[in-house]
Amino acid sequence: MTTGIDPSARSDWVEFSDPEMLAPRPLVSVLMLAYNHAHLIPAAIDSVLDQRTHHAFELLIGDDCSTDDTLEVVRRYQSAHPHVIRVISGRRNVGTNENQIRLLSFARGALLAFCESDDWWCDDQKLERQIAVFRDRPEVSICFHAARLFDQSLGGFVGTVNVGASPRDWSLDEVIVGGGGLLPTASVMVRATALCPMDEWLSKFDVADYPIAIWAAAKGVCHSLPMAMSVYRTNVAHSWTKTNTGQVDREWKHTLAAIDLLGAFPAKAGRPDATAAVERMIRRYIRDFAAVHGSNAMLRLPDFAALRPSLSKGDRVALFAFNDPASLRMRGAWFAISRWRSLMRGSRRIARLLRGTPPTIWR
Repeated sequence: MTTGIDPSARSDWVEFSDPEMLAPRPLVSVLMLAYNHAHLIPAAIDSVLDQRTHHAFELLIGDDCSTDDTLEVVRRYQSAHPHVIRVISGRRNVGTNENQIRLLSFARGALLAFCESDDWWCDDQKLERQIAVFRDRPEVSICFHAARLFDQSLGGFVGTVNVGASPRDWSLDEVIVGGGGLLPTASVMVRATALCPMDEWLSKFDVADYPIAIWAAAKGVCHSLPMAMSVYRTNVAHSWTKTNTGQVDREWKHTLAAIDLLGAFPAKAGRPDATAAVERMIRRYIRDFAAVHGSNAMLRLPDFAALRPSLSKGDRVALFAFNDPASLRMRGAWFAISRWRSLMRGSRRIARLLRGTPPTIWR
């Protein structure tokens, strides 16, 4: 019978599992964050349970105090699959990052894989293929693969996150500059020994996948497989992207946290050679924010003055040559319209000439 277990007497979470039924030493711990995805999480759980592997694994589901039926759904799955599933349920909402850190602290596997509740795996050999990489190449610290993109609002596939046509290794600089979009979360597997420390450096950032990726890449080889073995849903309610995109204050807070995270990374990870890539990525975060919200919005936000020296001359020109981005967009639109009208006038002139008597010079 499933029971609620609270081994550390803490009051903010409770575990639902059957310890006697679980594998004593799972090779892989699959971590699944969940919040208000009762209608989506069955697909994610089923895709993990469908994996064909000869190795023991566990599925840890972290419910972040959902207000819908997510906890009831995952508890039913745990009761039906007590040899695989453990449910860690929060008594209060703590956010994506703290929920991830909590799951990481519970994981027992030598390898860690990720599948959030709104994503799913689309290849039942995913775990086995990635396990083989770690078995054959001890120097590999993190492995990922291509992923398909599914637009929830459209109800269909809209593209693929490609990582190349063949297996390859990635440099630390490539992983840093690639940002969070280079490694689709549901594609990642990492050695537990290459996991970043779960301290303030990790906890102050609002999503854990990017810091986990760059830290692991700093501690070994980052390797990719070309097969698309997972699906990333976009435009999903209650996802981090859907909740934060378009919110100026939230996106600025995220940008500042990313800058702090990256700025401390070379010294903390013992990789001073990553400094140039870190500086490049910091400038990209600032430019991306300005591209969405405009440089005027950035100038009004707190703490920007301290960041301005980190921008190159080219960045400053691009951001502030036109203080009003709407004006810049209007100038660009007017230029495009003017060019189009000029081309149309030219084409009509040529058409009239062809219909009439050709000039003497054409004879």
